[in-house]
Amino acid sequence: MTALAFTGDVMLFAPAALADRPPGRLVINLEAPIAPAHLPPAPGKVVLRATANHLRATFGDTLAAVNLANNHAADFGPAGLAATVAACEAAGAPAFGAGSSADGCRQPLLLDVDGQRVALLGYACRTTHPHVAGEDAECGVRPLDLAPVVGDAAAARAAGATRVVVNVHWGIEHVALPRPEDVALGRALVDEAGADLVIGHHAHVAQPWETHRGRTIAYGLGSFLVPDLDLPTEYDADGVAHGRLTKRMWPWHRRSLVAAWDPGSNAVRWSQWYFDGARVRQLRDHARDWALAHDPAGYPARFRRGVLRDTWRDRLGNYAANPVLPRPRHLRSILRITAGALRAGGSR
Repeated sequence: MTALAFTGDVMLFAPAALADRPPGRLVINLEAPIAPAHLPPAPGKVVLRATANHLRATFGDTLAAVNLANNHAADFGPAGLAATVAACEAAGAPAFGAGSSADGCRQPLLLDVDGQRVALLGYACRTTHPHVAGEDAECGVRPLDLAPVVGDAAAARAAGATRVVVNVHWGIEHVALPRPEDVALGRALVDEAGADLVIGHHAHVAQPWETHRGRTIAYGLGSFLVPDLDLPTEYDADGVAHGRLTKRMWPWHRRSLVAAWDPGSNAVRWSQWYFDGARVRQLRDHARDWALAHDPAGYPARFRRGVLRDTWRDRLGNYAANPVLPRPRHLRSILRITAGALRAGGSR
């Protein structure tokens, strides 16, 4: 069996090491674009950037493709996105999921794997605040809406694809349960778009997975390789930073899932991985306990409890690591989080 092994988020500000061989050719979500230091960042948002290409040094020959359908792919405009695509190609891994409207955001990416013609598609939910190609940005991603995915999947089948994998950047950061509307959408991607596999990321913690009509929906694979963050951000139009992103990766952020998928049988083998800040290693347990037990009637309340629990866990941990006096913006954030948790998840 030749497998594609899907991981969650990757940010490579410096080389890291793979302590164990992946269970297949890797398809990663590259969260931080690889862009030269002189390129100006998008103003008014959190931006991420690696100024050197560490893909080959970290992954060697294990990469199959790189997903760029996320909220940071176009943080440094068309030139930054082009540099990122070139860096991926230099590492032997074609990129998909971000570009211009004219090129369909560089998708579908078609790969021949194990006798199957596999189409890789990528989308970012608007709630993650991505740059949307042709709408609010010259280049960026396709937004996660069902109708375009249905059309793109049909076009991929017409182009010869025998399997369609839909990568989705969605969910709430640091919350270990998928939103109720994402559960419904994930199932619709199978039912209406005919996805053979749905791969989710963005939350930076591992979320459950389920099998729906014989197809796997991985709601969130977590952070495969994300270091502690201490970066300037919130740039103005003149390129001056007015903020700093400081975020410590706690043990629950460092544990992730890898989905090794056999395109021939459509079967998925699960493994758990851990990034210790320098290397990624496979854990002994096999991840079966991550399966989603979904009670439609009781799930919204379970999700609300999960939002409160996971958000406060992160906030209290960050406060203990960096104690500061609360500011008005901190209080506003607390009120916003609490109010959001009283709802089932808000609208797309």
